[in-house]
Amino acid sequence: MENTDVKLEELDNVRLKLRKTAIILLFIFTIIAVIGIILCILNLFAYVGDSTLLIVGFLMLLVGIIGDILSINNLNTKLIKKFSEAFNRNYMKEIYGENYVCDSKRGLSYSYLSSSDVLNRPNEFSSNNYFSSTYKNIEIEGSDFIATFIHYTTDSKGHTHQVRNNYGGKCYVFNFPRKFDNYFCCFEKGIKCELYKSPSNRSKVEFESVDFNKNFESFSSDQTFAFYLMTPQVQLALLDFDKAVDSNIVFVVDENRLFVFMNNYHSKFKINVFTKIDKELLKNYLLELTLPLKLIDNFDVDKNKFLDSSLD
Repeated sequence: MENTDVKLEELDNVRLKLRKTAIILLFIFTIIAVIGIILCILNLFAYVGDSTLLIVGFLMLLVGIIGDILSINNLNTKLIKKFSEAFNRNYMKEIYGENYVCDSKRGLSYSYLSSSDVLNRPNEFSSNNYFSSTYKNIEIEGSDFIATFIHYTTDSKGHTHQVRNNYGGKCYVFNFPRKFDNYFCCFEKGIKCELYKSPSNRSKVEFESVDFNKNFESFSSDQTFAFYLMTPQVQLALLDFDKAVDSNIVFVVDENRLFVFMNNYHSKFKINVFTKIDKELLKNYLLELTLPLKLIDNFDVDKNKFLDSSLD
């Protein structure tokens, strides 16, 4: 990418401005906490018949500690937001092309994603950080999501308690020109939970790769179709992808779409106001932002069997 050093300096300048604010706030709240400790000590050694000094001192200590934590967390959140906005301006169109669109306030809907036939209906569903683009004649959409399942339990005394199970992560949908008549999906083993369901009227598929079968459970409406999609090269690439990404993964191919769900996704990219934004950090962030392109390559979506609509 062009002018990488200049763009890095621009991104790091955003961090430096927030770091100045962080240092000031840390100083203020730390002073408050220290005064609180001093008042608590004075109450012990200069007891005057009441606990006013102790209460005031404890409250000041509490305010200082909470203030330090909340102020830094808030500034880190602002940094991530500003970094994302600056990164979108400077890099994303270079990666995905001029038709790249992003909207942090909206996302892919449950009704759209549920057409994959692997999602149970949650009590609540929200999504954000939507993006879309076109790459090699493949339409890409993606967003973050949180699916919430609510359960109620009653204890021996008749009290009802609400339990909320949240399943969050990332989802991508790839739309390609060819429309298949069959269906295929595979789940990473060990991730079955109330978010996912086994697809209806599909039979289990066992591939020749012992490693792939060990890591993924596959289903298809047609065994021949499953082997047509999942060549040994694709299986190996997806195993490598699974090792590289800290997430629970589900793949679905239905008609002219590839759905990819990655719940319990954990980003390896860490950023805070006290860490310099350098090329290595930028590289790690780029790797995460280009996951859709890596999926296209690993799943062979950019090959004729997905792109040539005359093969229908």
